[in-house]
Amino acid sequence: MATKNNQQSASETMVPDDYSDIQVLDPENYQSDKFQVFNHQVLVMTVMQKCIEANCHEMRQGWYNEKQDNHGNLTRTYIEDTRQKFINCIKAAVRVMRCDFDKEANDVVDSYVEQLSEMKDRLLSSQKKWWDSLTPKLKQIAMQRYGEVIPEFFNEKLAWWQMFVEYETECYGLIFEELGELTRRLDNYQIADFEA
Repeated sequence: MATKNNQQSASETMVPDDYSDIQVLDPENYQSDKFQVFNHQVLVMTVMQKCIEANCHEMRQGWYNEKQDNHGNLTRTYIEDTRQKFINCIKAAVRVMRCDFDKEANDVVDSYVEQLSEMKDRLLSSQKKWWDSLTPKLKQIAMQRYGEVIPEFFNEKLAWWQMFVEYETECYGLIFEELGELTRRLDNYQIADFEA
């Protein structure tokens, strides 16, 4: 009697009473992961989605969170600079889409990259002038507070670096707009087919 009940409950669990959860797939549209091929359009869509996700956050500078545990040990955790993440996502999108660029996209992107280079040179020159204008005593105080200023690099604790990153974020946002326009010009938007 017990085995009959066990057989009955096992068969009940194997066959559902409600068939509404079962989905019938069209065999023509079936694709196995094994047979998927490289699709540039899907790759472009993926990198553009990453750019949009990175832009949907507050654009803020990164920082370190410092906490002491129960034993007095200090742990530092870096909180990501969302501006740099946004910029890097767009750089990746430009690299992926470079093969699709037409003359207009090339001109626009190259123009913004050139403007960034000019702004970087101007700000680095201004930072160097400030550093060179300091007396040895003031340089010593500045080094203790901000660290050394190297002529070819921004000191991330000084205002010139922040001005450049803000300008860079704005320029890469405009580059991303151009990538969207390029996508429209290439007619990469998929239109859904509807049947009546």
